[in-house]
Amino acid sequence: DITKNTETGNDWKLWIYAEDLAGNSIIESSDVFYLDNTAPTVTVNPTQATVCKSTDVQITLSEIGSGLSTSNVKQYTVAKSISDTAFDTNLKPYNSGDNVTIGEGLDGEYYLYVRQISDNAGNVSTTDNIETKGDAKYHKFGPYVFDNTGPKVTVTPANGEEILIATGLDVTITWEDIGGAGIDTATQYYYTVSDTYGGTWSEYQWDEYTPGDTVTIGKGEEGTKYLLLDPIKDNLGNKPSEGNWLYYEINTENATIAFGPYVMEFPIEINFDPNGNTTWAQTQSTKVTVTGTRLDESSLKYQWTTSTTAPSVDSFTTSFTNETTLVKTDVT
Repeated sequence: DITKNTETGNDWKLWIYAEDLAGNSIIESSDVFYLDNTAPTVTVNPTQATVCKSTDVQITLSEIGSGLSTSNVKQYTVAKSISDTAFDTNLKPYNSGDNVTIGEGLDGEYYLYVRQISDNAGNVSTTDNIETKGDAKYHKFGPYVFDNTGPKVTVTPANGEEILIATGLDVTITWEDIGGAGIDTATQYYYTVSDTYGGTWSEYQWDEYTPGDTVTIGKGEEGTKYLLLDPIKDNLGNKPSEGNWLYYEINTENATIAFGPYVMEFPIEINFDPNGNTTWAQTQSTKVTVTGTRLDESSLKYQWTTSTTAPSVDSFTTSFTNETTLVKTDVT
């Protein structure tokens, strides 16, 4: 037998040369042989990510020669390790060229696992990092680092401190980054002290503070005081899970600090002028006015869509200025 077991192509021929004893010669070839000794490939882009809320990863399969086997199980998962309990529960299907979103709601360092594939000649995909789970092998990519948790607030002292009306109570406000994105120090934050909470917040006197600041509660006054904090966010926009505003109760009569946090709602109203227009036109526009106590003007974004359900927060990418007329052209 004459064997050829290297290289790839569908045009391999075996050529034979022969002579008889009288010196006559012949050269003749076989019909073509199909050879495939090239492994298919699994590639992802990006192969890793620094701290983010989520990222889109494109998974691409490539094959030269015999073609990808139809028996391939095309699956991927995101997990901290191959022994992670979430490994199997997070397995999802994909097609070559798909962009898959990973990291939503996750915190910490994770890896992307893509199941090994084979071609019709029996070659299997190989990379530098392959791990085995049961009867299957997976390509491991990463790390991808995610942060979807807001900072943690600590107010000290927490309780049991004697409060003197003459001096009041010094309270230190500390914020700790949990997910790794870092505290957003570019934004200015505010606090206020009040005898009550609720009502018209714009009537309060708000003062600036930064993490680590000490503020004085109850100096020269009796009764219950409330320290209201504008909560610090991280560099990815994550805020404390308690809500958009936090407040803590300081009681100068019985020397206790009652931690909540209690969530305070700040209503926001959006007005469209006009609110819709059923007259057919090539261009439509409406003036948008957003009102609300302590409204974050920098958060305003918009998008035009034909969907009857609210788009996801992450899909809003275009900012606008309050009380601006927004225009839509090419309406169909």
